[in-house]
Amino acid sequence: MKRYSSDPPDGGYGWVVVTSAFFIMGLTAAVFKNFGLFFLEIQNHYDALTSTTSWVTSTTIAVFHLGAPLASTLSMRLSQRTVIVVGGLLATSGMIIASLGLSLPWMYLSVGVLQ
Repeated sequence: MKRYSSDPPDGGYGWVVVTSAFFIMGLTAAVFKNFGLFFLEIQNHYDALTSTTSWVTSTTIAVFHLGAPLASTLSMRLSQRTVIVVGGLLATSGMIIASLGLSLPWMYLSVGVLQ
């Protein structure tokens, strides 16, 4: 009878990766879903139409889905750590610019594209 090794092939870090991915996807989806809480406030602050304000969320979702293949390609060419650090810096800069509340087009850029 052949004896099998009980050691995990990834060194035991597979559950860390799964848990991290779970929290990342949960937080990402939470940002998308919670934008609705601030929708009326943003609409009143900029005195804009509903259709104009909804472009912030639409841009965010479009960039999220269209940016995934780009991030995957960059991860293959560079390291995953580099892509994650650059993504974190982009998200941070998007949040900082969004907190300034300059105008609605700036919200499209900051929340929609950078974040």
